[in-house]
Amino acid sequence: MQKFKEEAPTLPLPPQLIVTCWGTWLDAENYCCTNYSQIEKIFNKFDRKDSSSIKSVQQLSSVTISSNLDYIKANFCGISKSITRLETVSRRIQLRDTTNIVKQTESE
Repeated sequence: MQKFKEEAPTLPLPPQLIVTCWGTWLDAENYCCTNYSQIEKIFNKFDRKDSSSIKSVQQLSSVTISSNLDYIKANFCGISKSITRLETVSRRIQLRDTTNIVKQTESE
């Protein structure tokens, strides 16, 4: 976190993931996709001798990762908004209304 604050002070930290919530995972993917170049610069400043995970991250192809993140964002990040809408609506929502939310997600 300190490296993020030093290297990209205006970049917010990634969203906190909740293991059982798919929406937060998609939000994190959206964050990574949007801020990929800055995140990559920060990771490349770490010394690969400090950790095998740092070495592994630095060896990954940035073009492939960036393309994969773009694909996920374009095709799946709308699901996060729909999950949030479904979670926040009243428990008395009718089935047709929840179905409409899902259909809107399909068309986005």
